[in-house]
Formats: sequence, C-alpha cells, structure tokens
Amino acid sequence: MDQDSMSKEAMMPQQPVVLELSATISDKTFPIGSFTVNIPVKVTHTEVNTFKVGGGYTTLITPKPPSTDELITRFTNAVKAFKTAFETNPDGVGAVES
Repeated sequence: MDQDSMSKEAMMPQQPVVLELSATISDKTFPIGSFTVNIPVKVTHTEVNTFKVGGGYTTLITPKPPSTDELITRFTNAVKAFKTAFETNPDGVGAVES
C-alpha cells in the first residue's frame, strides 16, 4: 500500500484530548472557592506528511486546536450548567463519581 492509497483516517487515528480549565471564585458568599471544567476537544489535523521509512510508513501530523471562541463558548456553557445544577440542588453539586 503506498501513500496515495492510504486514507487519512487510516494514517491518523484520533486520540482523545481533554482541555482542563480552572476558575477561581473570589465571592466569599459563594460556598466554593474554585472549580475545574474538563472539556473534550477534537483536534483536527491541518497538515499530514507521510514518509516511507524502511519497510513501513511514518506519519507526521501537525494538529490544529479548536478556536479560542469555541473554547470560550464551551467553558461558558459548562459554567452555566454548573450554575443551574447549583441553583437546582446545592447539596448535589460537587465532584463527579467516576
């Protein structure tokens, strides 16, 4: 199989990526001081170069992360969900059991 006949999906398996964002709350009337939001992120690939090395192929991938606007939107949505959960059930908000 040569480089031209290999699909991009076959050459670059998607690895899970999680962006961790933390926020500190300085309002002393709020019952928590900080929280962390883990946001799953799909990294798209903008440049793929495949080289033949010996009897196999090596692929060099240059990833392109999501835009700043998309990350801000995701973080804002996570904060809104946290706020809604806190307002609905203050005793139920906390670490998620895994």
